Amino acid sequence: LPDCPATIWNADNIDIDNLPPVGETAPLIIDAKEIAEELKKGEKEWVMAQKEKIMAQLQDHGAIWFRNFESTKDANGFRAFYEALELNPCLDPIHTSGLRAMTEKKDAVYEAVNKPSLAQHFVGLHNESTFVKTAAFGAFVCFKPASEGGGEFLVADGAKIINDMDKDVLRRVYEDKVRISV
Repeated sequence: LPDCPATIWNADNIDIDNLPPVGETAPLIIDAKEIAEELKKGEKEWVMAQKEKIMAQLQDHGAIWFRNFESTKDANGFRAFYEALELNPCLDPIHTSGLRAMTEKKDAVYEAVNKPSLAQHFVGLHNESTFVKTAAFGAFVCFKPASEGGGEFLVADGAKIINDMDKDVLRRVYEDKVRISV
């Protein structure tokens, strides 16, 4: 797999007092059960036919949760799903840390942080990027439920968080160049 692309920081000259309003929130949920009629010709075919619309929705919402899709229940189907969207996999930005093992190299599937020593560890707010490397898009899938309790996957709408923050606090965070790093 190719290395993750370099992070492009575009954080100069942001006018905190005139941020654009948040039009759409994340995640947009697309449930296969709700569009079952459209999926009769096959999920991959539907994704390919809807690719431009899906990618536009991804730009608008920041995240899409594809719920109840049969094809994403194993690594091969997951890969076919993201390839139908023409999303190209890359190495995890922190692949050298040893936190996540690659379970299916040909499918670019990493295992979540499943080390017993981290069983009680909460993975907090982060953006799947590092100071130097960031994937343009991230795709996450769960093939099986957590076996020891927990296992929840939280998705936070970063644009809404910024929009809802107190502007004085946001200004201090921005001016002090506070960054989240994993």
